[in-house]
Amino acid sequence: MCKGYHVHRKGSANERGECLGINEAQSRAITHYGAPCLVLAGPGSGKTTVLVKRVKYLIEKHRVPPSSILVITYTKAAALSMQRRFIREMDGKVYPAAFGTFHAVFYQIYKRYYPGDSVLTSEEKRILVTPILRKQNIEENVTDELLSCISLYKNGFLPEKLPLPGDMDYAMFRYLAAEYDRQAAARGKMDFDDMLVRCRTLFQEKEETLRYWQGRFEQILVDEFQDCNSVQYELVKALSVPHRNLFVAGDDDQAIYGFRGASPSIMRQFAREFPDAETIFLEANYRSREGIVTASRRVITENKERFPKNMFAASGDKRFLDMREVSIRPFAERNSQFSYLASRLSHLSDRIPYGEMAVIFRTNREIESLLPFLVQEGIPFSIKSRVKGKYAHFAVQDIAAYLQLATGKRERRLWLRVLNKPDRNVRRELLAEEAVNLQEMIRCSERDGMPEESAALRRLSRQLEKMEGMSPPLAISMVRYAAGYERWLKQKAQNRMEVYGEWKELLDGVQEEAGKFEDIRDWISYVKREEKGVAGIEKGQDGEGVQLMTMHASKGLEFSYVGIPNVNEGMIPYGRMIDRVAEEEERRLFFVGMTRAKTALDILYLTGTKEHPRLPSRFLNPIIKDYSVSSSTSSSNS
Repeated sequence: MCKGYHVHRKGSANERGECLGINEAQSRAITHYGAPCLVLAGPGSGKTTVLVKRVKYLIEKHRVPPSSILVITYTKAAALSMQRRFIREMDGKVYPAAFGTFHAVFYQIYKRYYPGDSVLTSEEKRILVTPILRKQNIEENVTDELLSCISLYKNGFLPEKLPLPGDMDYAMFRYLAAEYDRQAAARGKMDFDDMLVRCRTLFQEKEETLRYWQGRFEQILVDEFQDCNSVQYELVKALSVPHRNLFVAGDDDQAIYGFRGASPSIMRQFAREFPDAETIFLEANYRSREGIVTASRRVITENKERFPKNMFAASGDKRFLDMREVSIRPFAERNSQFSYLASRLSHLSDRIPYGEMAVIFRTNREIESLLPFLVQEGIPFSIKSRVKGKYAHFAVQDIAAYLQLATGKRERRLWLRVLNKPDRNVRRELLAEEAVNLQEMIRCSERDGMPEESAALRRLSRQLEKMEGMSPPLAISMVRYAAGYERWLKQKAQNRMEVYGEWKELLDGVQEEAGKFEDIRDWISYVKREEKGVAGIEKGQDGEGVQLMTMHASKGLEFSYVGIPNVNEGMIPYGRMIDRVAEEEERRLFFVGMTRAKTALDILYLTGTKEHPRLPSRFLNPIIKDYSVSSSTSSSNS
């Protein structure tokens, strides 16, 4: 339990009474003045309302010049939304208070002193990366994914947690990222994500510049403070000197970006470094019904490193009081789970618009598995980002590479992909030419006195010859079992049997579907068409569809109905043998998913079979007895 913080009470009752239509804790936050302040705002507690009304209060009550107020949040959309709400709050009048993201704010500061430094555009980034990938024989279709990973890396994401494209390893990623920076510098360009570090250096090296900006902003407000990394915190802390009017708002229970360097401990760090700061708790939840608030509170209370809070439902959605608020439902296998979800969504659509419903997953990969069930039921859906189809999965692409080699393809990129899957201890330098001749590789291996290597290559040659005349399902089976690819997958999973189980289930399905083709060339053509996946539909473009997204992407959103599937050990929390810090972050992530629901929340988990049993997530321990519903006896619309 987090201890040692102080909750101060400041401001007169009259002053607080001027803020109408808000609760007492919100009023204290709005009217706070003259010292640092830490606001711990639970889900649905009106944090944005507090920030907007606080800016108005500072201008009207304390005559703070609007141009000396800086409001920092995390996304451009959030900054624009907050600015619009502020303008409405000010009866449509426009005031020069600054609303922006960390990057936007500090980019403007940096450009004032280095106007000649040119920032790479999105298209310039792609042009820069393409030849780097070609040189390493990496397909260009991973360009956007690589650039996304480089951006995350520069913003503090831990390298081992990056969602690297395909089967790219971290050594290769680090090389590509370094080469990208070198090429950019050679062209007199810089990456936008370098801006924060460069601005920190500017402040450290030019004291008069720092003093100017300290005087420029008298009041600094930071939204989603729990998501700050160390560089961002250093910057706002530096700007707050000497006036110390630093007002930060967030929720340590919703700190879910540990992989990019953020930590809930930053809120306790703030309390230590600003001992005179007032700590205000916003504990009233105006979003969710009582059962959802109670269940989510019981889940998150299991975390130890947190500020204790007593969250309670202040109002919540009153339209569907006959609906069960929280249900925990078991299913033997995934298809029955997804079939239930599709049926549930269809039944609820008579009462709740599809656009007010969401299915929230732990990982992006899971989303694709639900789509056929939605299509079958005729349920429209909207995906927050691009979801790759199963044919883009690295394992399917590996199988396809094997079969292309079996048909006589000789591209070096195909050999690089599968030559040591499983590990055959074949030297990479044998692949010197763009068009690889397997027989020449064998001869080189024999000349070099490498009998084990040459034997492995001869065995692979025989396997490829056999595959060429096989049907697609048989050829896939041969790659998986005779060629040893399945053994390699188990090794890659590193004893995480639930991860290996997902890959195996995927390949089982792909192999079964391959039965529709008589020739492996036809199947390969099909894979190439399908690998592009499902193009995401932005939420604003299709408000009619059920929203499909990950827990990370759901943060800040709310829906009348939320379904969370696959709440099992190994998935939520993700992985096995995780330490306490990782477990608590995974629990916070689940908490975020739960608290998106306003009216009804379905939590689904798999029981598995006798041969392969599955365990419900440990995160359900505090609530599973009270909220469990038998999947065989419950109706879809209860």
